Amino acid sequence: MSAPANRSDGIPRQQRLRISDDAAEAPSRDVTWDVLSEKIKDLIILADATGAIIYASPACRALGYQQHELIGKTAADFTHPDDLEHMEANGRALFNGDVSDEPPDREHRIRCKDGSWVWLEGNPSLIHGADGQPIALLNVFRDVTHNRMIRDALWEQTRRASMAEAIAGVGYWRLDALTQEISWSDQMFRIYGLEPGCEPALDAAMAMTHPDDDKEANARLETALATGEAWSGVLTRIVHPDGETRLLSGSAVCECDRTGRITALFGTVMDVTEQRSVQPVIEASEPFNRLQTDHAAGALPEEVKIHAAL
Repeated sequence: MSAPANRSDGIPRQQRLRISDDAAEAPSRDVTWDVLSEKIKDLIILADATGAIIYASPACRALGYQQHELIGKTAADFTHPDDLEHMEANGRALFNGDVSDEPPDREHRIRCKDGSWVWLEGNPSLIHGADGQPIALLNVFRDVTHNRMIRDALWEQTRRASMAEAIAGVGYWRLDALTQEISWSDQMFRIYGLEPGCEPALDAAMAMTHPDDDKEANARLETALATGEAWSGVLTRIVHPDGETRLLSGSAVCECDRTGRITALFGTVMDVTEQRSVQPVIEASEPFNRLQTDHAAGALPEEVKIHAAL
């Protein structure tokens, strides 16, 4: 169903696949194909160069259709309106021989006979005539609805987690104990003053630690990998690429396999620079706050207010 859906796509009509006008030959042709495709769950579609279907395998029954109901139809008759333009673009690219560095996305929603929609992934190939021109399209469709639902659910879960992470200001990371490879969440990049992208190497990440905290940070990491010792709420300074120093609060735990062998470290980080900068102000105000609490039932003595103000 990835062939162009209309008859005005620049493909001459004479290039259409020649099919016998004798309708009596159709049943025998279908029987031959059916013997080969009866046990195949994937849907096999043969269409001429204009996109008109000339054969549909018995797998179309899974969509609620009988084979003859698809004959003469085009992809446009079954494809979801939101996917039609994309599907037709794939078809034009295939017939024109366009090559892309990226593999084409051939997943489209197809309407079942009962009006419901399923996701099918096509694997098209052209059939060429003696003159080398494409005269037909053979496409094998596989139902990927379940996989698509899982992928969409994971994407939505990741999106929500990223939003919650950004709101809370917490980033998370994971270090593979064997390969020493790091994986960072998007918020980790933001905390370190970097654009989200490829994770830095372990040495590069540790090099962003403030020189005065570097020795302690490395020792903590080495101890955790060797003994499984976790840490919680440890304060560490880092230096952004622009030279700004930030204060982070971090925690980490070890992941182990069934034998108890340490396989990875998983940790969270929060930038507490602003919170720590206002801490002295809060602490300085504690005597006054304590007096307010002690005299909550009545007004503070005037001399106390004056003393606290001074």
